Amino acid sequence: TRRKRPPPEGQASAEAIGKYRMAHSATLHAAGATCVDVHLTEARAATGGADATVRLFDSAEGVASVALSGHDGAVTCVRLHPASPLVLSASADATVRCWSCAGEMPCVQTYATHSAAVTGVSLHAAGDHFASSSADGSWALHNLASGECVLHVGHGGGGSGLLCASLHPDGLILATGSESCAVRIWDVKSQKSVADFEGHGAA
Repeated sequence: TRRKRPPPEGQASAEAIGKYRMAHSATLHAAGATCVDVHLTEARAATGGADATVRLFDSAEGVASVALSGHDGAVTCVRLHPASPLVLSASADATVRCWSCAGEMPCVQTYATHSAAVTGVSLHAAGDHFASSSADGSWALHNLASGECVLHVGHGGGGSGLLCASLHPDGLILATGSESCAVRIWDVKSQKSVADFEGHGAA
């Protein structure tokens, strides 16, 4: 009974997807890859590994960059900035790092807001802030350029650890998933939980 919506312009058809074939394959992390992100418009991807490194991959040429080293623990999440030559990486070392994809790709900024592993990173739609989630049970909103922590919610509250976080495209709503198998929706402005969803049998 649900009304069928027309597919968005440019969406690949089932027939086209059925013809997809692997173009390139590469072993980027000796200890195994833990996460990946693909750029929306450019032919590149980023991966994070259990070896604490971040790698950029040119998917058009099938060539991987040098390893970006600096984390002291496994990389748990990577996010390519959609408009700037930057990549964010979260790690079990309780930090988020911002790397420049240009030149020698140095670490531009380190964010050390959390007291336990950072488990997720989500970019704000405006591209100037990002949210992070942590195993310490808190989430935070950071200014990408200054490195300032704008909001830090849930720290010291004794709640269960967070496994992931995702900002709504309007930038005003944040969803988090926790070790207690619950999904929680937050109003970013008020920093209050506005809805809880439970029912999952496992984290």
